[in-house]
Amino acid sequence: MMKFWLFLERLDRRWIYLAIGLSVIIPLIFPFNSPTTITPPTVNLWNYIDSLAETGKPLMVITDYAPSTSPELDPMSRAVIRHALEKDIPIIIYGGLYPQGFGMSQRVEQYVIDEMNHKKVNGDTIIYGEDWVLLPFIPGATAVIMGMGDDFHRTSPEDARGNSLSDLEVTKDVRRLGDIGLIVDISGSSLPRLWLQYATTRYGVPVGVGTTAVSAAEYYAFLQTGQFVGMMGGMKGAAEYEQLNEDLIEVKVRRVASIAMDAQNAVHIFIIIIVILGNISFFVMKKNKARRF
Repeated sequence: MMKFWLFLERLDRRWIYLAIGLSVIIPLIFPFNSPTTITPPTVNLWNYIDSLAETGKPLMVITDYAPSTSPELDPMSRAVIRHALEKDIPIIIYGGLYPQGFGMSQRVEQYVIDEMNHKKVNGDTIIYGEDWVLLPFIPGATAVIMGMGDDFHRTSPEDARGNSLSDLEVTKDVRRLGDIGLIVDISGSSLPRLWLQYATTRYGVPVGVGTTAVSAAEYYAFLQTGQFVGMMGGMKGAAEYEQLNEDLIEVKVRRVASIAMDAQNAVHIFIIIIVILGNISFFVMKKNKARRF
């Protein structure tokens, strides 16, 4: 047994780095579908979006983030859009108040639509203008929210492709924010609070949140008071939403967040084991040296 602890004591740290790398890479290539406990904030958001199918009101998905946080937030945007499309809920995709957000919305839109249409038969394909609409970037931050609240078409008369919103099935009846069933703001900053302050407080539109893990803590107070209808927090929140979608969505897609959680779980377990073994090795070797003297 002493040989094992001596081996750990002399082990080159580069082997540990290699093992950590493999702990990340292998689950990404061969996911093992680790179980995910679904939390109430994610369930509440999923249920609220699911209920929009009965109202006929559109869902507004806002990609208020930059490329730096897209690995954590893109899976949320994709999962929400897939859910709505599967339930025939019309979607307004908006890049939000960040200039970079429009690029994120374009990428998410293209990824999900291509993915779902590729696996659907021609009669069930998703059609632009009838199932979803993409809005352009509109400068102005708070003024944009208030403008949409008062007159949606005047604030954004055209979509990102140059079509008049009045001519598109999804937006022709959306005259103000109050005509939207729910806003889901996916952001790595405090911008969801801005949508809450104006869209909800002033115009009565419910807001849900998708945010990075590091930012999630600041929103729990709003969840507890019911000001936000629900929240996806970090990669785990996205994985939870993907799991909720699993039985609903006929088109089976790659669950990016769930796979990422497999890698995260594997590397965390490995690091914990290494820390425990390292500490045991230290004390065993220290005790052994003391006996020699």
